Amino acid sequence: MSPLVMDQHHNKHLHKADAQAFYLVPTGPSIGLTSVSLGLIRALDRHMINVAFWKPITQPIDHYNRIKRFPNQSLHPSDENLHHQETASTRGTNDDGNAAAAEDAEPSTHFCRSIAKLGTASPSPLPFDEAEELWWNPRRRDELLQNLVATFQELQHSCDVVIVEGLQPTAHHPDLDEWNHVIVTALDAEVIIVSTMDEKAHASRCASKSSLSSIGTDSEDLSDDGITHDGWRACKERLEQVAQHYGGMDDPRVIGCILNGLKNPEDEEERKGKSSPFCARRFRPSLVESASIGGNGTCQMDVPAIFWTPERIQKECPFFNSKFRLLGAIPFRQDLMNPRTVDIQEHLGADVLSKGDIKSRRVSQICVVAMTLKNMAHRLSQPNTLILTPGDRDDVLVASCMAALNGTPLAGVVLTGDILPSPAIWKLCEAAFKTGLPILATKQDSFSVSSMASMIDTSVPADDIERMQSVMDVVAGYLEGPFQRLIQSRSYRSLMIRQPRMSPPAFLHRLVTQARANPQRIVLPEGDEPRVIQAACLCHRRQIAKCVLLGDCEEINRIACAQGLILPPDLEILSPDKALREKYVDAMVELRKHKGMSRPGALSQLEDVTVLGTMMLAEGHVDGLVSGANHSTANTVRPALQLIKTTDTASIVSSIFFMCLPAQVLIYGDCAINPDPTAEQLADIALQSAESAEAFGIDPRVAFISYSTGTSGQGNDVDKVRQATALAKARRPDLLMDGPLQYDAASTVDVAKSKAPDSQVAGKATVLIFPDLNTGNTTYKAVQRTADVVAIGPMLQGLKRPVNDLSRGARVEDILYTIALTAIQAQQLKSPKEAATTNSTNARTSPVPHDAVTEKAPESPKSIVEAAVSSDSTNPVA
Repeated sequence: MSPLVMDQHHNKHLHKADAQAFYLVPTGPSIGLTSVSLGLIRALDRHMINVAFWKPITQPIDHYNRIKRFPNQSLHPSDENLHHQETASTRGTNDDGNAAAAEDAEPSTHFCRSIAKLGTASPSPLPFDEAEELWWNPRRRDELLQNLVATFQELQHSCDVVIVEGLQPTAHHPDLDEWNHVIVTALDAEVIIVSTMDEKAHASRCASKSSLSSIGTDSEDLSDDGITHDGWRACKERLEQVAQHYGGMDDPRVIGCILNGLKNPEDEEERKGKSSPFCARRFRPSLVESASIGGNGTCQMDVPAIFWTPERIQKECPFFNSKFRLLGAIPFRQDLMNPRTVDIQEHLGADVLSKGDIKSRRVSQICVVAMTLKNMAHRLSQPNTLILTPGDRDDVLVASCMAALNGTPLAGVVLTGDILPSPAIWKLCEAAFKTGLPILATKQDSFSVSSMASMIDTSVPADDIERMQSVMDVVAGYLEGPFQRLIQSRSYRSLMIRQPRMSPPAFLHRLVTQARANPQRIVLPEGDEPRVIQAACLCHRRQIAKCVLLGDCEEINRIACAQGLILPPDLEILSPDKALREKYVDAMVELRKHKGMSRPGALSQLEDVTVLGTMMLAEGHVDGLVSGANHSTANTVRPALQLIKTTDTASIVSSIFFMCLPAQVLIYGDCAINPDPTAEQLADIALQSAESAEAFGIDPRVAFISYSTGTSGQGNDVDKVRQATALAKARRPDLLMDGPLQYDAASTVDVAKSKAPDSQVAGKATVLIFPDLNTGNTTYKAVQRTADVVAIGPMLQGLKRPVNDLSRGARVEDILYTIALTAIQAQQLKSPKEAATTNSTNARTSPVPHDAVTEKAPESPKSIVEAAVSSDSTNPVA
């Protein structure tokens, strides 16, 4: 439970205190204020703190220098004085063609609504022109402030914390520090200063304020690292300048500082002494003059490899203390700078010859090709490379297409010089275009194109939700620890009394944290599937689980190389050859002897990697199994039912989905296994789902869904739901359960007040149990696709060991979280003795049978579950 949430059980009828406001004040332009704001929202949300965002007044237009792109002050934004050539037609239009909403959106508010799903918890800001008119009219300034306070107080009553993003002073509006001060005073907010170690930004700020011109540091005092003792002195002076508006750095209202964009030596390209052309201009004000036109060079910029950790900063800067805290030190991340191919295309004004994956592929480096093929072929093996070449170089185009067909995800090819390939060459390359390779063309020469491309604005476009998601996750990772400690150590007026909600970020964060606490060995039978390989690499990098890939080692390495992945050394790959299968033949014959299983039959069935992985799980050589990226649900579940069996207390195997709705995570069951459960089975499904909810930190309030609420309807279907509710309540009177309830009565407070006013579940349900598979599967898919929410699952319940299915359209993130979920199930299903035995077994480098063979359970009676996973591969839930 969040430190900001008091015990809801004995305070349900009390009113919530006003939320605490954190006002984020920048020390200057281009410091990544929006990224820090959004990252802080994500960090607080992970800890189940109900957070709202507010930008009181829009940023002056001159700060953006580009209206329609709605650029975010990104983690590492570009120099605001760079010339931007984008037009109104290139940005702000949604995929459905509706540009009106985007045109009115302020960047921070836009991303809050699009990603954080805050909705009304992120009200629209007042346009700067209107605010400025009121500000400079002495008779109307109070009117402005009163309007702002009214909006703020409405927010305070609906959340725990309000993140307020301040205004950034610019060359044309150097007085915005005073605006921030007046607004902070009016709102009675606490101040967090956001800054960076960039002396150039400081010099720019000082140049815009004549009264501060003497504070800038002499460039001769700076070393090649860009951060010296003089740099820290300038940082302190910059912080003191801002803090003095609020009573100084020792004033209780000034909580501390977040430093953004610190240099990280662990960046791979920086270790090699080079980086992408899209490095933040703050670290080195001058880009390379041009790409290597005479060869196969890449646009590069030298970035020093130095990273200031919080510990090192605390040691170097004693002005950070218990009163003025260092609340976050966010490092520079090159991968967060990479634009999409479509961003390059629009920046260059290039024509699109083949669209491909132009909106999803990213550019990490630009390669200008003018030499012979043998001298540049190695560049084509590097993922995310944008190839610039004259349009008459057919050999380069064909070679790029061959690389694409070989699995290398190039960012695209730009043909320069107003020369297009012949129809014969184009037809020869058509197969490569189907892999998603974008092909662009421009009338300009290669030198001009490379120069223009290296000068692209690196701020996040309004429609690049994926990149901003990554920025938020990275920033949150560096802020959640310090802010959690801050919250625990301070007495806030904003302690609130309400039931906590499990938001999607909080739920996913819990999955990763809980899995990481005791990593389990998870077998992935589809080891040569690119998405599975990526997810396995992420799991090892984040220490979520110990993954075992089944597949040919050489093929897996080839696929990984084509994807630009480096397989972790501790990632285990097992070839499903005859030698491995032989180890499980005897055990499988023993498990299936009542079905007449023979050794040849077992050996034949073990050729199926899912069956092989299930036997590894049955024998205790792995802790869980995740499959289904290339197989149906039936292919995944059938071997588990035959070989793993159910627990002693489970009469049925069921499934649930974790539905990550914008405001919270709900559990849907059963949406994948049982076509038409009986009342007794439906009660079992409900109890299994409630236990799963508790296991994953969701307070179970179980609603049995039907077409009728309470006693208003009659019929066999609603009677079954009513009977199931009574059975479940009798077995677990301690749980909050109710039914039958219609979906709207279960999920919507206003509807619940009229349809089920006396229900403790209606309007607050967290676990929704559907009467049959037809209803459950249809509902989950309708919600998932229509509301565009993440649905994690199906997670199987009732098995002795965890086996979980994937959607065949699963993303890498879906697979990652399903692996984490499986690992947590494995932790919970193990007894201490079994855990010790399995850990000992998992320490081996290959699965060798041991004495601790899994105890066999009697065959479960043939039921509706077996019908759902029959040998018919056309199973409707597959």
